This record gives sequence, C-alpha cells and structure tokens, in this order.
Amino acid sequence: MNGGKVERRLAAIVAIDVAGYSRLMSADEEGTLARLKAHRAAIDPIGEKYGGRIVGTAGDGLLLEFPSVVDAVNASVEAQGLIHERNQGLPDEKKMEFRLGVNLGDVMVDGDNIYGDGVNIAARLEGLAEPGGVCLSNAAYEQIRDRVEYGFEDLGEVSVKNIARPVRTWRWRIGAMADQPAVAAVQAEDRPCVAVLPFNNMSGDDEQEYFADGISEDIITALSRFQEFLIIARNTTFTYKGTAVDIKQVAGELGARYVLEGSVRKGGNRVRITAQLIDADTGNHLWAERYDRELDDIFAVQDEITEAVVGAIEPQIYAAERLRGQKKAPSNLGAWDCVTRALFLIDKVTREDFQAARELLDQAIALDPDYALAYSLQAFVSTWNAVSGWGQRADRELARAEQLAQRALALDADDAWAHYGVGFIYVMTRRSEAAIAAMRTVTEINPGLTIGQIGLGMAYAYAGRSDEAVAKLETVLRTNPRGSFNFTATGFTALAHFLAGRHDRAIELADNSIRERPDFIVSRLVRVAALGLSGAEAEAGKAVKDALAILPETTVAKQARFFPISDDAALQTDLDGLRQAGMPED
Repeated sequence: MNGGKVERRLAAIVAIDVAGYSRLMSADEEGTLARLKAHRAAIDPIGEKYGGRIVGTAGDGLLLEFPSVVDAVNASVEAQGLIHERNQGLPDEKKMEFRLGVNLGDVMVDGDNIYGDGVNIAARLEGLAEPGGVCLSNAAYEQIRDRVEYGFEDLGEVSVKNIARPVRTWRWRIGAMADQPAVAAVQAEDRPCVAVLPFNNMSGDDEQEYFADGISEDIITALSRFQEFLIIARNTTFTYKGTAVDIKQVAGELGARYVLEGSVRKGGNRVRITAQLIDADTGNHLWAERYDRELDDIFAVQDEITEAVVGAIEPQIYAAERLRGQKKAPSNLGAWDCVTRALFLIDKVTREDFQAARELLDQAIALDPDYALAYSLQAFVSTWNAVSGWGQRADRELARAEQLAQRALALDADDAWAHYGVGFIYVMTRRSEAAIAAMRTVTEINPGLTIGQIGLGMAYAYAGRSDEAVAKLETVLRTNPRGSFNFTATGFTALAHFLAGRHDRAIELADNSIRERPDFIVSRLVRVAALGLSGAEAEAGKAVKDALAILPETTVAKQARFFPISDDAALQTDLDGLRQAGMPED
C-alpha cells in the first residue's frame, strides 16, 4: 500500500480457469499439465496484444487486468476462439476448455496485485460461464455493447456467493456475433438455480478424491446443458468441499433453489454412489438414489452415473417447478411457468394431456415469441401426434413439426429439444442417416436428456442398425429405469429385434411395452407383425383387433406409407407380417 493509504482504481478484470480440471488431472496429470502450459503459451500473446497483465495465478486459474473493457472482451473472445481451434480433431480426453469472466470494477492495488469486490465478481462470473464461453457483468457489458462484433445473451440478475447484491450477467458462446439473433433468455428470477455440492469421499482413500470430484464436475457440466436451469459453477460450490454444510444456509448464500449432494464409497472393485436432490426452501428430499457398480472401467462408470443422475433429477426439478407454478393464478403465469406445466403434461403421454400442453405452449410463445424451448416442445407434440394417430392428419402434423423445430433452431442452435424434433421428423420421413446425425447432436449437446438417448436408439432401429439400437436402448433402460418414456425404449428395442429376425424376443419386449402403455401403437404393430410371421394365427388375429381398437384407421397400405423403416426389404417383411396376421389391406 502507499503510505498507509489504500490505492484504488477502476479496472477491467478477466478471471480464467479450466473446465473439468480435476477429472483431467485424475486421468493424466503430466499430460494435463503439459497441455495447460501449451494452451497458456498460445493465448498469452493475445493478452499481451491487448495490453493485459497477469495479476494472479493459482493452479489452473489466472487473473488478468486490462487497460479497457473492450480490450478485455476482445482478448477473451479471441483466446476462446483459439482454444476452440486447438481442440478441433482431438479426442475428448485430450480437449481442454476454459471459462472466462469479465468485470469492470473498483479494485485495491498492492504492488502488482489487485483485490476487492471487482476481482471477486470477475471470479464468480468465470464460474457462471460455460466451457468455451465468457460471462460479463452488466458494468462491463454497458461499456462494450456497441463497440464489439459479438452477441451476448442476457441471463438477468444472478445471485453469487459473498456478493451482497445480485449481478446482472451477460453470456457469450462460440459463434455468437452481433448480427445474429440473440437467444431469448427466460428471466433469471423465473429459472430455477441448482447447486451441485462436491460429493463426499467416504472411502478413507485419498486416491478416490479425484473420482468423487469428477462425478460432481461431470454432473455440473451435464446440468449446464439444460438451458432452462441456472447451474452454480464448480469453482463456487467447491469452496464448500470438506466442510459440514447446512443446506438452507448454502442455498441462501448461493441463491440456489435446489441442492444436489452425494457421496462415494469404494470397496475392493466396487463403488457405491449415493445422491439426493433437496428443495432448499422446504428442506424436503425430492429424489434420492443409490448406485452400485463394478469398477472395471472407472471413467465408463463415471459417465454412466452422471447420465443416470442427471436423467433422474431433471424431471424432478421440472415437477417441483410445476408445483410452484400452480400457486399462481392462470393470469399471472409467465412463459417459464407455461413450459414447466406443459412438460409435466407431455410426460403423461395421453391425447388429452398433449392437447393441453399444446395450448400452454401457445400461451408461452404469445408471452415470449423468441422462447426456443416452447417451439421445440410444440414440434415434439406435433410429431408424437403424427406417430400416435392423435392428430387430424399425420402429414400436416409432421409439416407443422418441421416448421416449429426449424424456428427453435433459428432462435437457439444449442436447443437439444429442437435437434430432437428435427431428428424425429427425419425418422418419420425415412431420412435415416440424417436422423441418426441429428439424434447424435442431441446426445452431444445434452447427454442427460433421456428422450434424446431414446431418440438415437429409435433412429438406429428404423435404419435397420439393430445391434446398435439394442445396445443404446438397453443402456437407457438400465441407467434410467423410471423414465416416463421408457415404454418407447422397450417398444423400439422390440422393433430392433423384429427387424433382425428375432421374432420371439420382439414379441416378449412388445408385450412388456404394452403392459406399461397399452396405447403405444408402435409396440402393438410390432407384436402383430411378429405374430403374423410366426404363424400363431389365433393370437395374431386377436393382436390385430387390439391394435385396431386403439387406432381404427390402421391398414397395411397406411403402414406402407407412414411406417418409417428405411430399408425397403425390411419394410416389406413388416407388411407381410401384418397381412399374415389379418390386418386390413386398405
């Protein structure tokens, strides 16, 4: 300090860290350190070009000060672009992504170091950024909004740890330019905020710390892909590592509505992982589960548990949000409330509930015409209506669905539900390779979206890639045994076995799916065709009557037009099975 007087100045601060650093280090310490140094060597000249100076380092973290906010943002975006290029073509385990936070604020100066809330806010913003992204405070954004080419998404007011007031936050992602339509952000006060606390290592083995930390980090990353949730960043929640916590206190400090906590215990070659989701307002447990696994491949186990946990808690959060929304009068519903209510209705999978969901989604779009998820869910409803025979005409429903899904993608290219809608349409129109590619995109954007995993299995099945379909769908059923749409996973597994000529197994699985959802027409028709080809005339005839009771207009000719098996020979086999069972021809 200077003569006892604290020196202060306004500074543009950039905070940087590596996403998933603990997992990378646990997999390959020396390689991770080498890649970190190589990336640093590549991006350091960018900081120097824009006048930045390093004012702090700690492990994978870095703190820089710039002469202006414009310089700080230009350097941040350019650095992220370079890292993105350097990651291209690398296997996932070799990729390294960074998070950056930028703030303009008052700082205290001590030699080459700076301190104060201006620095703390930059660090919290870095924690809110997506891997490969940049978050700005509103103070920084107001200085650059008309001076850079990059487009930013408004996340609204966000509560961050140890900062007295919420910080209005803006987010940039790779590919966002000023002349592109901004992603419409649901107001932050409407979106639920989720904190994932570091999982406790109960093994008494320090080597398991990496595994426990990796589980927590992977869940944080996976949940971050649900754009309707605000996820507290790893750097923030990990400040509670190793301490006894009071959930309500932690939630209050972080501004979280829900808290996920858990533990890891290893014994021999087995690991037991427990997790529980807690409503911070009431302290009630919304969900809890225990997973026991063999540790033959530790990273495969880590990935499977992450997928299972995220797939299980995502609908629980939506369900809890729906209950909150029910306390509001219909006239006070916002777009977020309408969507959460619609998701609940969609999960019930009935004609009446889908119609009610469609009306709620119309209301959401009227309230927020740029709400991508509302359009993509409408696309899903229309496609499902076409598949189930619930719509007026299948071709019109599919045309409507495609228009809605493309609108959602125009608003948000990272909307997993929109890619799912496009993929489903490709399936129904027998564009099998395009369908598989679209469904893969869904699983890449959001591996925790269970219906996306089912969609990929479905696309494999209709494309005739039966073994891949069975493997994918059986994994879904194992990792998320209580999913709302699991009856479809079982039904599409039956279809895959049928197309592979395993008719007895197809009948068995179709029966399982029908027991769960008697009106799922796909399973009904698979069962009819398999029984027809097996020569069980009486049973096949009864199966035809049961199918027609659900969808009276079903005929062999209509199946020839609409059943989306892409291989002509396989489709003909299915049609022959329907004929031999006694399905009406026209």
